Amino acid sequence: MAVSIGMRNELLPIGFAIHNKDLYTDRWNYHIIGERLIAYKYGRITNLQVQNIEKNLETIITQFGEMKKDLLFILSENAAQEV
Repeated sequence: MAVSIGMRNELLPIGFAIHNKDLYTDRWNYHIIGERLIAYKYGRITNLQVQNIEKNLETIITQFGEMKKDLLFILSENAAQEV
């Protein structure tokens, strides 16, 4: 129970909890990431480090999405010029 509460409140950086709430159900699903669990157990990772990693990944994903849009635009221009 302590693990589920810790994950629900984002106090335990070993994975994430997903709250599934709709008209008929109200339940939680938990995903524990093995590498995070091991790192947490041996004191090699903190919640702040996890947050920084996730923030950096979000930045990378956003930048990748922008680069993808730019590439698609360039490709569409090239295709239009070839016609």
